[in-house]
Formats: sequence, C-alpha cells, structure tokens
Amino acid sequence: MSDWPFDQPKNCAAITNKDIAFVGAPILQVFHDEDDHGWQFLGLGEPISENIALVCMAEIVNLDPSVKEVAQVRSGLRPPPDALVRAPLRSACVPGMALN
Repeated sequence: MSDWPFDQPKNCAAITNKDIAFVGAPILQVFHDEDDHGWQFLGLGEPISENIALVCMAEIVNLDPSVKEVAQVRSGLRPPPDALVRAPLRSACVPGMALN
C-alpha cells in the first residue's frame, strides 16, 4: 500500500511560489481547488504571476514533508487557519539548509 496521501498522483503539477520552490521560503497557505482537484502551496499574500512556479506534487512533499498532514482537505476548501498552528508546516529548505 502506498503512503501517498494526496488525491492527485506524485507527478501531477502543483502551483507554488518561486521562492518556495527554489529559495526555501516556507509554505504558509494551502488550497485544494474544487474545479480540477489541483493543489496550491503558497506563501503569504496574493500570488503574482511573476512569482508562480509549477512543480510536481512529489517535489512539494520533498521540500516540506509536513504538507502530507493537510492532504485530507476536501477539494474547494483549505485547511482552517488554526490547522497550520496545530500542525505547522516546516519551512521548505534547499539542500544543506538547516531547519529552524
């Protein structure tokens, strides 16, 4: 049995910020889209098109394995704000970067 918790396969594209994907910024907001069941893993504030990156779901989990804790969120919803306080997402990191 697979330990993959998401309703999308590992190679499915996910939306994130470039600073999360390439710099190691933390994932602070998660959205599960109702129309296509896609996932968005974002920082704070409104995303701007110049800072958007598409990565596979497996890469998001590699950057921050704690995102698996919100995989059960139904499409069209996002985890309640206090869910990220109870189970905070660890900062995404680049190789060699220590987690705080």
